[in-house]
Amino acid sequence: MAISSIPFDEKLLDHHNVSRYCGAMAINESNGCPNAAAFRLRDGENYLSVNWLECFCEHNFDIALIGIRCALIKKCRSINAKSKFATLNVGDIRNMIYKRHGHLLKIIRKAEKFDKSHTGIYVCREKALIVAHDLAEQVCCSDMYSGKGYEF
Repeated sequence: MAISSIPFDEKLLDHHNVSRYCGAMAINESNGCPNAAAFRLRDGENYLSVNWLECFCEHNFDIALIGIRCALIKKCRSINAKSKFATLNVGDIRNMIYKRHGHLLKIIRKAEKFDKSHTGIYVCREKALIVAHDLAEQVCCSDMYSGKGYEF
């Protein structure tokens, strides 16, 4: 199955990657990495919104993030110059959460009209805060990309 052919409501595969938009307030000034606030569930939500990178480009995150930035802007999200995108490998985060908490994360494509890359990381509410800390811990500075991206 081609990567771009994963249908709506299907689980992403372990070799896939997702990104999370991190506002400036959710980034540690000392090291440029996200803190747990970047991965917290919002009230009333049962999944953390992320974007599937391979939806736009299979081998180049810089190119994939151009598509994701465009999708977020179409959804009326403002992208701050000090914001960043954290990238995470699906298999790595599934394995880490399972080993630490015995919880299997479901990471499911939730394509929308203006955002075909929209994906949800399903987290049980009782473990949401600790999972947010774990996800933040998983991101290295090399996994962070500029919110604004390149100016053309």
